[in-house]
Amino acid sequence: MKCLLSCSLSNADDLCPKSRSIRFHKLGGPEVLKFEETQTPVPGKAEVRLRVEAVGLNHSEGAYFHGTYVEQPKLPSKLGYEAVGIVEAVGPGVDAGLIGKRLASIPGFSMNDYGVFGGAGNIAATCTDGLSVQTHSDRRRRGLDAIFDRLRRTRAIRESPAGGGHA
Repeated sequence: MKCLLSCSLSNADDLCPKSRSIRFHKLGGPEVLKFEETQTPVPGKAEVRLRVEAVGLNHSEGAYFHGTYVEQPKLPSKLGYEAVGIVEAVGPGVDAGLIGKRLASIPGFSMNDYGVFGGAGNIAATCTDGLSVQTHSDRRRRGLDAIFDRLRRTRAIRESPAGGGHA
């Protein structure tokens, strides 16, 4: 992983920006997950770096660190498919107009290549159907917003006197 500055200097650890990431060095339960300080990643070709604001944890990540997922982790491993964040930097071939925009990652990559659980993480900025990364991200966010809105309304109905109790 490249650093944002020239890190061939003897004091590179002091100069290179740091981030915290969730990683694991052996398979197991949640106890194997550790917050580790890592160098802030520089986006490569067709990648963006997100300042992560929120993540989604589901069965895929759990199976991954347990070693029962469809692909085996290369240890030590990062973790995480789904995140929403602000684009901090873009790699070669990516529209610089994305910097400062909020994007959501779309699972479709290997957690061996990308892991978004942490303060900053790179994601692929490619879409196979010709739509822009921003369009895909907006669609995903709108879909998630609709799901959360429906859950809020369902909970409100269940908690109302006519709804028959609590959720």
